[in-house]
Amino acid sequence: MKIVEDLVKVIQNYVIELKLDSDKKQIKSLSNNSRKVRPNYVFVAIKGFTSDGHQFIEQAIEAGANTIIYSQDLKKYHDEINYIKVTDTVAAYNEAVAWFFDYPAEKLKVIGVTGTNGKTTTAFIIELILNSLNNRCGLISTVKHSSILTQIAAERTTPEAFFLQQLFAQMVEDECHNVVMEVSSHALEQKRVGNTKFAVGIFSNLSGDHLDYHHSMENYYNAKKTMFINHISDEGIIIINHDCEYGQKLLKELVIEKKSTQKLISYGFNPNADFVLSNFSSDENGSSFYLKLPEIDEKLAIEDNLIGEYNALNLTAAIIAVNSYGYEFDEIIKIIAEENFVIPGRLERFQLDNGATVFIDYAHSDDALKNVLMVLRKICVNKLSVIFGCGGDRDKTKRPRMGKIANQYADKVFLTTDNPRSENPSDIINDIKEGIDTDCDLYEIENREAAIQAALNQAETGDIVLIAGKGHETYQIIGDEKIFFDDSKVVKKFIDA
Repeated sequence: MKIVEDLVKVIQNYVIELKLDSDKKQIKSLSNNSRKVRPNYVFVAIKGFTSDGHQFIEQAIEAGANTIIYSQDLKKYHDEINYIKVTDTVAAYNEAVAWFFDYPAEKLKVIGVTGTNGKTTTAFIIELILNSLNNRCGLISTVKHSSILTQIAAERTTPEAFFLQQLFAQMVEDECHNVVMEVSSHALEQKRVGNTKFAVGIFSNLSGDHLDYHHSMENYYNAKKTMFINHISDEGIIIINHDCEYGQKLLKELVIEKKSTQKLISYGFNPNADFVLSNFSSDENGSSFYLKLPEIDEKLAIEDNLIGEYNALNLTAAIIAVNSYGYEFDEIIKIIAEENFVIPGRLERFQLDNGATVFIDYAHSDDALKNVLMVLRKICVNKLSVIFGCGGDRDKTKRPRMGKIANQYADKVFLTTDNPRSENPSDIINDIKEGIDTDCDLYEIENREAAIQAALNQAETGDIVLIAGKGHETYQIIGDEKIFFDDSKVVKKFIDA
């Protein structure tokens, strides 16, 4: 049984004032959401990006909270309630939830993957390879959270701190030895990962996205950097994409700032990287390339079913991570050659009866869209079409950049809705069109299903159609309403018609 006195000991570094009721000791659970509070809960009042938990303390008490952790003086105090005033409610909450679940992350080897693009693919590959090697591995990703025995659909890339620790605990119960997780910049900025230490940390790349939240690329970069400064274990391994300018910046800074016991590894097509990719070739069935190992002349010949240089980079990061566990490169590459990697909504392929090919991809930033379209342009034997929109109430700066990229690489551009939220879809489309400054086959169809149907109806033998932006998602957010929508279901309906 968890009791208040033990909780106080756990967060004592943050405590500045205590008022405890000797009869209110038992802790059933914790929450920072007053709507989830039940009898004998601890409610932690956190000032968030859009709301302040201190405004909901009375609601939490009415719902049964017996303990309040807070950081601002309150207008009202109840005699029968425990009050713990702290300097930092976020830090106190993170430590408290890890304690509540008996520090499950310490019982796992945790691999963290951060970056703008490639997190999901890299994480899925690592999970698959480790499980194929009978080294039980859990997965926390944008698509799903899973262990050997449990699977949950994901609502966000990196879960809220309580849910994250709950997932770690479930993985320990399911006898996982490892977990690979995507780590978002929002999660790092909001300290959702708490005191979790990563045995392996991967930086995939950084490009313009989420600037509505971070306001500048430097802030965005610094949020990512905190993972490598604060969350890598003393004996941990840091793996960085040398082809990305921010990766090179991170490498230089970590040479100075990292602990001497940590290992720093770079990879890329750049010949200055530790692991160097070369002789890359790709078609719609997969890719092949050579991977030169550091400090020796040996090159590994790698074949896989993923397409595109950026996926070769994702795969390489995964190979290095798994190798750090002590597995030989030969046995890792053998698994890669035998496996058919299917990452939901990441260049997910469908074949039309007339010989046209459809790909669904999560690409929702200009850099991601460029990478995917460049890959498809190289393998397309006829016309390349792209269907996409941009999210409402999110980073507006990328909209014209995405329009410019689509105009540059695609023969036909279909502008439609993504998750418009509170914005007018036509306003979002007009923002995208600002980047389209030359004549092209441009179609504006707000209804996403109608836009997909129109593009597929026009597709001919040898054409490629890319449906971008939503990938694995099974919904659209229009206004305040979240409605079911799945790009893959629309494609399958068209194929079966």
